Formats: sequence, C-alpha cells, structure tokens
Amino acid sequence: MSGMGQFLRRMRRSYLKRLFKNAGYSKNTPLVHYLEGIRAEPLYEEMPLHYDLFDRNEFLCRSLSLYDLPNDLKVPPDELFIIGSGPSIRKQAVDKLANKNTILLNGAVTLIKDAGLHPLCVLVVDELFCRKRLDLLASVPDETNMVLTFPAIKEIAFERPDIIRKNRIFLLHEKNMDFHGKLGIDAYNLSQFDKPTHGVFRAGTVMSAGIQLAAFMKVPNVYLLGLDIGNAETEPRFYENGKDKIRTGLLKDYDELILPFMKLAAAWYNRHEYRIFNCSPVTKLPYSVIPYHDFDAIG
Repeated sequence: MSGMGQFLRRMRRSYLKRLFKNAGYSKNTPLVHYLEGIRAEPLYEEMPLHYDLFDRNEFLCRSLSLYDLPNDLKVPPDELFIIGSGPSIRKQAVDKLANKNTILLNGAVTLIKDAGLHPLCVLVVDELFCRKRLDLLASVPDETNMVLTFPAIKEIAFERPDIIRKNRIFLLHEKNMDFHGKLGIDAYNLSQFDKPTHGVFRAGTVMSAGIQLAAFMKVPNVYLLGLDIGNAETEPRFYENGKDKIRTGLLKDYDELILPFMKLAAAWYNRHEYRIFNCSPVTKLPYSVIPYHDFDAIG
C-alpha cells in the first residue's frame, strides 16, 4: 500500500473509532472489525478455534490451537518462567534462562536478543503496546510462537502484516468481563481459571494472562519475574528509558483487579498442588499471596 493510501486508511480508522466510541459500541464489536477491514473467520464452532486471519481480502495466516502450544515445552517441562517488564529485571541474570521454558510478556521480547532467550512464546494482550512499540515485535525471530488477543493482532496487522505472516500465531480470547474483587474466589471462577480456550480473565496486567496460560499447560512450577507493580509510575520498564516510557494503569487497577486476581491464582495453584512464586524483590504484591523465591537461587 502506498504511503498516502496508508495515511488515508489510518485517518479513516481513527474517525471510525471515535464515531463508534461516542455511539457506545465496544471496540470488539464485529461491525467495528468489519469496517476496519482486519477480521478473523472461525473454522469450527467449538473452542479452541483455529482462525483464518485476513487484512480485508488478503489472507494473512491460519492461527494455531492453544492445545498445540505445550508440545513446544522444553525438557524438563516442569518449570516455566513468565517474564514481565518491571525494572527489577535489570538486576537479574535472566540469561541463565536461555534453555528454560519462558513466556515473554510485551517488551520482554528484547530478552531474545539481549539475554539469548528462546521463549516458549511471546504473549501480548494490549493493543496500546502493539501501537507504541511495534518495533520490538518486529525484532522477534521468524517462526516465534506469538500468543495474541484479537485487538493486538489488529494493531500489528494494520501497520506490519508481515509480523503476522512470518510467525506462529495463537489467538487468545479474553472474557467479556474484568476479574475484580466482587467476583470472589468461587467454584465457577476456579473452574474457569485453567481454560483460556474459553477466554482468559482480564485483570489489569498481561501477567494474569500468562499465569492462566501456565495453568492451562499444567506446568507444576511457575516463576514470575518483573512483577514489581509499585514502581510502575516512577520508573521506566526495564527495556525503556525516560523518553520512550508508555503510560501504565497498574497502580490504578491494583486494588480492584490485580490483587483479587492474584488471590484467585494462589487459590487455584494451592488446590491443584502446583507451585507459583514471585521472583521480584521489590513487588507491591504481598508475598503472603504469591510467595517469594530468590531468583539467584535458581540453577
């Protein structure tokens, strides 16, 4: 597409987004997807779904099933490290995870190059990150497993459809609701926790999606890195500097979304006799919810 054509398409999209927002439509309404041109067509009715992904009439790729993702777990498959973007990552020797099972969240993709990691997958749920830091996603090696929500896929495909084409795309559904304290830790929510093929709970942080994905894969030992939270507004993420820092809602969402979700996660892992640890030494999340594990002690 020519530069002018892309400019006009972008302006049209911006106008449509404002129009539908003012009219009270959700950004996930099928009509919005249709008018923007980037759409996903399901092949089967049951979950999880394979999708044919299109940019208007141009075929991009066929998404893979989440059930296929555990097949790429390295041996031994009993440990998984989910790496977020907290500043504490700067002081941790994450290069020792090069041959471990890792899920890289958002800007943690920089660790593929900077620390030599070979992740199980890259996980992105936030379209804002895709819009602001598309350069980081463009740097991942070809054939990387990328677990993406549809809003994330749309943002990537709008500017850089080649990223969708050259990688292995897994479509992750989100539930049409946030997990907040009012929902509580009940039998239904616990039963849904390890079923991302039914949609993951939205809980104010991409880490919540990573934890649910780990539960789905039945990995018995899960370690969370970069889950700092408390310094989100005062310090840049480990891969940022002061000039390219993207806004964050972590502190705003902490009490209503993040903390209640982490309590649900702890309850699920305890019930199934799996273990989950927080390896961030400066976290806002109490260690009474997710216990601390010294990352330096991990071999």
